[in-house]
Amino acid sequence: MLTKLRPEFKFITPTMLPAYRYAGLDSDQRLFDKLKIGISISGSEELHNYGMSDAHFRDAFAEIARYLIIHGATLIYGGDLRKDGYTELLYSLVRSYFPEDINSDNKIKNYQFWPIHLNITTDIRADLSDVLELISVDAPQDLKIDKDAFLEPSNAENRVIWAKSLSKMREQMNRDLDVRILLGGKKEDFLGKYPGLLEEAYLAIRDNKPLFVIGSFGGCIWQNKST
Repeated sequence: MLTKLRPEFKFITPTMLPAYRYAGLDSDQRLFDKLKIGISISGSEELHNYGMSDAHFRDAFAEIARYLIIHGATLIYGGDLRKDGYTELLYSLVRSYFPEDINSDNKIKNYQFWPIHLNITTDIRADLSDVLELISVDAPQDLKIDKDAFLEPSNAENRVIWAKSLSKMREQMNRDLDVRILLGGKKEDFLGKYPGLLEEAYLAIRDNKPLFVIGSFGGCIWQNKST
């Protein structure tokens, strides 16, 4: 129908673009070349309200990241390095699509806030150096703490310190990115001053960065008529 209306145009879908590229058609077409895209994801407590499971959530994240990577985007992400986490999913995608040709443009820029980055060993950094550019963001200068000692968020005072460190990391990420994409987001049990995705949405809007909100899975940045 679209082709009949506009025969001079070529209509294709995002899933068709890699096929065009690898078939040698429009081979210079890299939609997001050099674009730095911040991708934010956090579990949504209301997936079941939308008929979804965690598997659907991870698949959506993987598909979004996959096409951004294929089309030349540099992904900016602030997640930790836990086993089977979203960061592991991201660097697995990079290794799958660039097994022999990973360069600085393909790498994920992974931001780690204080004190979490204190636990990243030299061996871990070396093992991930081919796919991740690990960026350690120190705690705010005005905090009177031992910045070489790990601090647990075990009381109100320590949680305030963690929240300020998280905010500093998110400010730096926001300065470095061109676009922000948000998916999900906790409404409870978050460690920052606000839910993480809500704070990142605010920073993007404040600084006039393009912001794309995927509301299909609920989350802290999505309000429906029933809530």
